Amino acid sequence: MEIPPGLIDSAAVLRTQGGTNFIHREFRAGKLVRIRRGYYVRTTDWIRAHPSQRFAWSTAAVARSVKDAVLCGETAALAIGLPTLRTPACVELATTLPGRSGTR
Repeated sequence: MEIPPGLIDSAAVLRTQGGTNFIHREFRAGKLVRIRRGYYVRTTDWIRAHPSQRFAWSTAAVARSVKDAVLCGETAALAIGLPTLRTPACVELATTLPGRSGTR
């Protein structure tokens, strides 16, 4: 799954810029919203975004951070571009990992 515009992937930043200190400083200052460990969005963008955009960021972060994750249900439908009646309440996925994938 591609990274939607506005989603900051700290691993990609680390590879290209050699450090992520500025991400951590901006997060502590309240300028970034953490979606999942290593994935951030500017606070102003998050506040202005529609629920569908927030869901796209969340889905991309989960899909890229959970090993061998398979998107399910409405999440999978939205990921491949099918229309749905509403924005899902959570990212649905299946995984072989024994632990929780982290839903809140």
